[in-house]
Amino acid sequence: MQAKAERQHRWEIEAALHPIDQEEKQRLYDAKMVVKKQQQAQLEERLNMAMAIGLRVVVDLDFLNVQTIRQIATIYGTMKKSSFSNLLSLHLASYGGDVATFCDQKGAQSWKVTRHDQPVHDLFPNDNVVFLSPDAPTALTAVDPDTVYVVGGIVDRTVRKSQSLAKAHGWAIRTARLPVQEHLRVKSHVLNIDTVVLALLEVHNHGDWKRAFESVLPKRLLRPDESQ
Repeated sequence: MQAKAERQHRWEIEAALHPIDQEEKQRLYDAKMVVKKQQQAQLEERLNMAMAIGLRVVVDLDFLNVQTIRQIATIYGTMKKSSFSNLLSLHLASYGGDVATFCDQKGAQSWKVTRHDQPVHDLFPNDNVVFLSPDAPTALTAVDPDTVYVVGGIVDRTVRKSQSLAKAHGWAIRTARLPVQEHLRVKSHVLNIDTVVLALLEVHNHGDWKRAFESVLPKRLLRPDESQ
């Protein structure tokens, strides 16, 4: 409070000594705030539109851990800054009880995403769903705007082989993997959820898998001849 009072006092002295300068500074500040509010309103409109009609991508919070929510925050933050025309409609499945409490404590309650108490297999008809798993035998060749893509909230440090694949098979849901090996030489095709979702965002907008992977894959995953 004392520092704020001191700043106000200095401003009043400056205003008395240089009234024109202070008026100009205030005018510029007011103009800047108008632009900032307009940009925020435009962002809100884009995010609301994405929630309503964007490509649906679901993060399955049955696999939740602290790294998962951090990576979802990365996805959301990247979308807010993105210049792409088509943003994603993000959904969080199994968002209830302790999971919801944990996510809300991390700031998720303020995100423009759709939250579901129910698990993935209760949300959409199976025919409309593809569960993305690094162990799936079939590579995803294109992104279909009518398909719901599910990502298990597993980070690559804690992955258990075929965990997401087994879960999808148990629900009789189609599976696919991102076509990483088909486009780049990598040390591992197991990706963090933020990398998977941001690759979908890229391909949904420009359709180029190689360009998407070059943009979002961590350099540590690339073999030396690809990272040059």
